[in-house]
Amino acid sequence: MYELIEKVISLKYHPELEAIEFLCPLDIAYYFKDYFISIANLRCNQEDCNATIRCPNDDCDSTEFNTFRKFAEKTIHIKCTKCQSEISREVEIECLDNHKQYLSKEEAITFLFNLDIKMELIKILDTIETGFTIDSENEIFYIKENKLYRYINTDKIVYNWDELPSFKEIPKLNDLLPTVKKAQALNITQILEKCKDYKGKCRSCHISENDDKICISKVFAKISNGQPHPHSGAEFGDFAFPQKFSVQAEILYGIAKSYKDTPKKTAEILLDIQFGKLTYKNNDHLFEQFVEACWNDSIRFILVVSGRIIDTRLRSILIDFAKIKKKKLTIIGPEELIPILANYYDK
Repeated sequence: MYELIEKVISLKYHPELEAIEFLCPLDIAYYFKDYFISIANLRCNQEDCNATIRCPNDDCDSTEFNTFRKFAEKTIHIKCTKCQSEISREVEIECLDNHKQYLSKEEAITFLFNLDIKMELIKILDTIETGFTIDSENEIFYIKENKLYRYINTDKIVYNWDELPSFKEIPKLNDLLPTVKKAQALNITQILEKCKDYKGKCRSCHISENDDKICISKVFAKISNGQPHPHSGAEFGDFAFPQKFSVQAEILYGIAKSYKDTPKKTAEILLDIQFGKLTYKNNDHLFEQFVEACWNDSIRFILVVSGRIIDTRLRSILIDFAKIKKKKLTIIGPEELIPILANYYDK
């Protein structure tokens, strides 16, 4: 920890430096689980190729991976989020462009400082009177390939839902009648990410008048003249739609998470209804999907829609990683979904 503080101070003293050497082997990073967010990024190591790695399991087509800690070995490993196969150095892996290679975990894992360590560093820097502090909103630290990086992004990254052109005219939550609020809160508990009938019908479903089959993807596609996506490896996201801002047009790629049942102990009450939480530890693969979107150079704007409340720490992590990868981001939870659903059903 002392060496880490010294390196942070060095980067503050030398703002012209992008990074500084900082040895952080996986067996040391293992003990920083309360401070580091470990992000698996499996990319092709061949020259002029940055394609995603596919799971080496022949029966699996996933390209999403996450990290996990092995207590017996006191280190960090990588596994497929779909089939749970561990990706080790001994297993030959292949990218989507069919380049074969072996994994270097040290190059494949990035450690992002979470909000807790930022706040701890602010206290330490103040206590030892360095004259420095940390801008917890715009200043981001992360470790990659044994280097500590300091990154500042003051550009507008986060957009509220009502800043999106297609949603500007929708009445806000406080403008709705109590009965409408309650009805739409109940609707959130019933709506899935995609209905069970999506195969072969998903793309044109949003233009039909059949309101018996409603999902989060259909709601957003219909309001914004977008398109739901069937689950496939060919496209990213549950839906996508265009938005024309004053500066330029953007395509928003949506990641949807539905209400689902939740343990009562972790639930929050909204309009007398229990809503579960998405956290960093339990995020229903939201984090892995978000990371995959951030690594995709063709995606510039990501929309996260959740029928569950997104925990403050998870929200902070999503925003920080979006800043590093220079992605625009809108996050919509149950409170924002209520007026959006009211508008959808009103039409």
